Amino acid sequence: MAFNPKYDNLLAAVKDTININMRKAGIDIHVKKLGGYIQKAIESYECEINGTVHPIKVICNLYSHRILPYSIHGAKSVPLIKTNHMIKMEEGDVFTIETFGSTGSGRFVERGEVSHYAWHNTNNTAVTLSSARSVLAAIKKTSAPSLSAGAI
Repeated sequence: MAFNPKYDNLLAAVKDTININMRKAGIDIHVKKLGGYIQKAIESYECEINGTVHPIKVICNLYSHRILPYSIHGAKSVPLIKTNHMIKMEEGDVFTIETFGSTGSGRFVERGEVSHYAWHNTNNTAVTLSSARSVLAAIKKTSAPSLSAGAI
């Protein structure tokens, strides 16, 4: 949903890309092909903002991903750009089809407010934002008292 009509083309690019990929995704397709379809579709759009035409770029460092039982982010991912990944979608795989377009640099940069969290009972990923560390500490304190806050 775009709350400002000047972003309607950006929204259209993302919707179009999702629809294309839902038609193209399936058993035995290489994720690198889907990434190419995503990139080609999004980058075929432009968006006029305040009289300036901006190319719409795919956000290249975000991915669609496999969904597993009790885990929203599975091990397989679908890049949003054309790559050399040889991973295939297989029978029984369930994937998100998420696409992200931008009139900016085409890269996601972690900063500002966090809108959603996930906790995996592992200690191998650094939590970089202090607000996220605070939320994780509170979750561990109330939901998993046997875990130490020092493991964050």
